[in-house]
Amino acid sequence: MRKPFDGDFKLTQAFNDACCRASYAKFNLKGHNGLDYGLPNGTKVVAPHEGKVIEATLDPKGYGLYLKIENAVEGSLLAHLREFKVGVGDTVSEGQLVGLSNNSGNSTGPHLHWGYYRFPRDRSNGFNGYIDQIPFINATVPDQTLAQCRVELETVKKQVQDEITKKNETYQELQEVKSDLEGKNSQILSYENFQKQLAITLNVEPDQAKILGAIVKSNEMEDQLRQSQKKVEELQQSIATCNSEYDLLKEKLEESINKNKADSDLLQRAIDKNKEWEGLYKKLEKAYEDLKEDQKYDYKHLGFGLYYRKKL
Repeated sequence: MRKPFDGDFKLTQAFNDACCRASYAKFNLKGHNGLDYGLPNGTKVVAPHEGKVIEATLDPKGYGLYLKIENAVEGSLLAHLREFKVGVGDTVSEGQLVGLSNNSGNSTGPHLHWGYYRFPRDRSNGFNGYIDQIPFINATVPDQTLAQCRVELETVKKQVQDEITKKNETYQELQEVKSDLEGKNSQILSYENFQKQLAITLNVEPDQAKILGAIVKSNEMEDQLRQSQKKVEELQQSIATCNSEYDLLKEKLEESINKNKADSDLLQRAIDKNKEWEGLYKKLEKAYEDLKEDQKYDYKHLGFGLYYRKKL
């Protein structure tokens, strides 16, 4: 973020400046809620940060001609302007020309009032949510938008779901191998019992040959059993690996959810703010009528914010 002008102009009133706190009580403020710079009339005013213009209107008894620029992280109010170079809904980049300075509204001399806030905005802080922006001038802000955070969150969710599906498939395969292994174990036990009974009953040479053949067959089945057991061990290792990957992805998902909690709150605030904008156009129309009415008179500045009005 940068200052909203090029060059070097004097800071005429700081945030919560001790000189003038009492004068802001009538606005229900603890003190000055921004920075005032002594810009001569007609000085170019630029966007201090990127964002969208959400207000550009007239406040005759306060900020005069002012506009607000806001993004997902921060917002600025630039007041006492002479004219706008952008309109509501326009997206502006940092340093882009947005207006010209003046002395409109409640002002005792040409200057620029710059109010600044960050989200979440605490409107109960005594300054209507505005804060001292000096620590943030020339500082960087996160460039990840809410939409990008949501895309990242959905990607992590899909990765977790894929790992869960993979784990379930591996588990099902293991269950099938275990079932097959149990069947083979049962066959081996039955055959071993039969072999013993046959040897006791026959006890002759030809029958011994048959028993030897059966033993060979039994050994083959034992080899198959060992292979199945090895496959079970491999599947168990695969499950352990899947569990580890699942835990890592779960942790990443939780971090991403926490990371985007503030953005979800911001989205809700944006929805709430959108409801407040429903009456904005009526206010703008009323302000425009007031401005036309004021143009019917000639104003003479008497000093200390007082004017003499004479009809043209």
